Amino acid sequence: MMNRSLDRYFVRWRTEGGSPNSFPRLVGWDVIDSKGYVTMASFSSNEEEQAEAICKLLNSNDERN
Repeated sequence: MMNRSLDRYFVRWRTEGGSPNSFPRLVGWDVIDSKGYVTMASFSSNEEEQAEAICKLLNSNDERN
């Protein structure tokens, strides 16, 4: 089993809006490189599975190197 805390890449949600009277709205997902917090890929709000798949692929490639 892989230790998730050691992964280099992770997925985070992207939101917009949010005011004192409303909640923020989910607009997408980003795959982030934890070294420098660079966005590697962006996906729309209905593409969470694709973002997770790219994240797993990048982490598996990083482990090999």
